[in-house]
Amino acid sequence: LTRLCAAAGFDPSVAFRSNNYDVVRELVAAGLGVAVVPALGHTPAPGVAATRLGARSACRRVQVLHRRENSNPLLGRMVRALRSAVPEGEAFVHPVGGGVG
Repeated sequence: LTRLCAAAGFDPSVAFRSNNYDVVRELVAAGLGVAVVPALGHTPAPGVAATRLGARSACRRVQVLHRRENSNPLLGRMVRALRSAVPEGEAFVHPVGGGVG
């Protein structure tokens, strides 16, 4: 957040912090400020307007690493669930190596 704001020419004044996106959304809806949350963390709500950040550096990386020998039967389902959470056509899904399909 600090780097994004600095690139836009200002320093943010952070009054609240929370890892709970519902709390963040309610603070915004109450008119207490603005927030930057990942697209997957956003839930539309009355009183909250959302827009994508245009900066290419405004991204978050989620990576899945596992051993090829991992025999956990849920591994493939988990990797597929993570991939399906990304909107179709988004260019930021990059499988590396053979992995689980």
